[in-house]
Amino acid sequence: MMWVIGTLISIVVALPIVIILGINLHFWRTFNKEEKFATERADYQDDPLLANVEAGKPTLLYFTADWCGSCKTMQTPAIERLQAQQPNLQVLTIDVNEQPADAERWGVLSLPRTFVLSADKHLVATNIDTASTETLVDQLARATQNTSDALQVNRPTFSLNLPSFKRIDPQESATA
Repeated sequence: MMWVIGTLISIVVALPIVIILGINLHFWRTFNKEEKFATERADYQDDPLLANVEAGKPTLLYFTADWCGSCKTMQTPAIERLQAQQPNLQVLTIDVNEQPADAERWGVLSLPRTFVLSADKHLVATNIDTASTETLVDQLARATQNTSDALQVNRPTFSLNLPSFKRIDPQESATA
């Protein structure tokens, strides 16, 4: 009977850890696919999505959806603050539900997703997940400098935060 209880306790302890590891692995794979796609694609300048982009101005592509909570609560306000600071910035907002072909062509697998393009339509940076106003300002500064630096890819970091247990000393608890 004790082995059954021990097995159940092991399952109860191990199951959340396995689930957390599985979720982390899923997101790691997804973000690696998005990063690989962004760094390997070279034909951004000829993309039909950029056909109406005004030449000589940096551009921000913002992929979103009406069901995306992070888009509504964090990314959209950050982009609105950015537009207030930089009125010459072109922002193209792409709803992945309305334009799924564009999202697929740009390799968007998670939301929100932003791409920063220089005035000559070169991809300077991409943000997988939310990007702060400060991050976008820095990326746009790189875009206006027309540097030939490597593509900057910002992606979220995940860590496994397990609770830490304090060892209870029986002698301390006896005196307390």
